[in-house]
Amino acid sequence: MIPFAPQQEQLYVGELVSPGTGRNTVPLCVTIGGPLELAALERAVRQAAARQPMLRARVGSDEEGEAAFTLDESASPLQVQAHAPDEGVIEFCRRPFDNLDDPLVRLWWWPIDGHRSQLLVIAHHLVMDGTSGPVLVDELAAAYAAETGGAVPAPGAVGDLRTYAARRSQDALRSERDAGDDFWAKALEDLPNGQILARLADTSIGGDGVVVRSLDVTAASALRRVARAHRAGLPVLFGAALAGQLAQDRGRGEVVVGIAMDHRPPGYEHTVGMFVDVLPLRIQVSDHSPAAFDDLLWKVRDGLLDLLDYGGTPSARIFRLLRLRKPIEVSLSVRSSWNGSRAVGNTTWSVEELRLPESPYPCTVDVTREPDGTITVAVYHQGPHLDAEEASALADGLLGRLLECVDARDGAV
Repeated sequence: MIPFAPQQEQLYVGELVSPGTGRNTVPLCVTIGGPLELAALERAVRQAAARQPMLRARVGSDEEGEAAFTLDESASPLQVQAHAPDEGVIEFCRRPFDNLDDPLVRLWWWPIDGHRSQLLVIAHHLVMDGTSGPVLVDELAAAYAAETGGAVPAPGAVGDLRTYAARRSQDALRSERDAGDDFWAKALEDLPNGQILARLADTSIGGDGVVVRSLDVTAASALRRVARAHRAGLPVLFGAALAGQLAQDRGRGEVVVGIAMDHRPPGYEHTVGMFVDVLPLRIQVSDHSPAAFDDLLWKVRDGLLDLLDYGGTPSARIFRLLRLRKPIEVSLSVRSSWNGSRAVGNTTWSVEELRLPESPYPCTVDVTREPDGTITVAVYHQGPHLDAEEASALADGLLGRLLECVDARDGAV
């Protein structure tokens, strides 16, 4: 039995409120080239599951009746199929997790032709975050190489998730003792729910979707130079541009953006799990014009530094403390891509990150640093908050602001 960490508790509550939406699904696909030994892959999956508890996790309850993870020691998560799903891989991944007491990580394998096959991983966000995908692939690749005599470095030690959950719960208690609660009460004072994406009551639009834009290597490199010139990273740059664009589009003097914070501690680098919490960053936007972008950059930078100081407070505690039902409507994450290829014995594993049209938030801006030096920006939108046209306008406006900033300072684009 492994208890929930606070961020998992919040995800679980959201799943109970809106079950079966598929908005908490984390998929990836590995195309394997070369002569795969299926029996060795099955043994590798079992070996990885033995090391990684979340590959065996289901939702159950502890002795006090609280929701917690139970570990299924008998089932193998790999399902062998004769061919790819008839409805296509994306639609197959969109099948919701109807019962959380079923396995929360599912793996399927099928042949493509005589020289290629695919391994599909579908995980619930409860047990896998955005940095655990590469960890899982490394784990499977090392186990398969060990089974077939290949030379792939063995992954490091797996952190104890019971200890991690207890530590995060202690963080919540420490927050009260160390004035974290006072900080959040002041930072979010008088914050209304649903202030950014509110729509007219008679407005009806379509369902969920995703809009994707890309910055080429030249533009991406220029953005990095601008970030360095401001002693900031890409999260600050994109956070400022997003705040300015939201303020302009919605005619508001302040916005709240949920910032994905990674709470993966040292010693857990090779652990599959859910370590990310999304914390609210409240940004005052007195002037959303491009000329005021520098000022907005410093506001976002200072706000992110505050999150580093007080980010130990779990979002679940913040929202309960301030009785906020849904203060985060727009979230921002900046991360590295999972995509890439690696040699595993006499096979090649090519990892592809799959983008489903669903997202846990009404609007999610996912910024991905790709292996080739480009940057991908995906704007996920939910009905009835945003439609595809509005999401496209947000993506274009966001990138337009950033490129104007580059033009003004770098002259490279």
